[in-house]
Amino acid sequence: DADPTCRRKALVIGNNYEGGERAPLLSCIKDAIEMGAALSAGGSATVVCTNLSKSAMEETIQIFVAALNPGDVAILYFSGHMVECGGRPYFVPIGAASSLTRDAMVSLHAVQACIMGKLGPDDFKIFLLDGCRVHRDDESSAGERDVDDDFTACVKEATNLYTLWATAPTASAFGGHSADAMSPWTNALVPLVKASPPIELRDIAARLVDSQKT
Repeated sequence: DADPTCRRKALVIGNNYEGGERAPLLSCIKDAIEMGAALSAGGSATVVCTNLSKSAMEETIQIFVAALNPGDVAILYFSGHMVECGGRPYFVPIGAASSLTRDAMVSLHAVQACIMGKLGPDDFKIFLLDGCRVHRDDESSAGERDVDDDFTACVKEATNLYTLWATAPTASAFGGHSADAMSPWTNALVPLVKASPPIELRDIAARLVDSQKT
């Protein structure tokens, strides 16, 4: 368990998919393990979870949010399938049906709103997302509009909200070629997170962009 007294708290999730209804992703657990170790080495109280169903993911996130206090730094890392529906990003949990309805997934905006609502507007909220941003058509719902209202209200007040994506909007991210290899993006990110002295977040983002060009 993570140290509840630590002011830097990180939740790391890696969901492998072995094919079937989802395109295979074999390196996400490896990504999560290595990123968790890097964050722990950098002084974060880190919890690593892998291959989570929707209910397990929601419960894990709820526990993480409940442990946050004003003044904390919150870091959430995810490696696995993600999609965008109507411009809204979603995590794809283990066991989601091939139709990928919104009810079967976990809304990133909802998670961000919960974390931002627990922390102060000046506290750092960092989201590191090694997932695709491929768009899928889906109808909007009143519930989703409520989530967006909460998310938008929190964003208007937040000054230190950072979201780093492995890929551009509408594009696919690349996984590692085996269970023993990290994805290219996480492979570039881990040494930057572990660097001593620490690297500024804006410089990490710039170096990640440069690393993907080579």
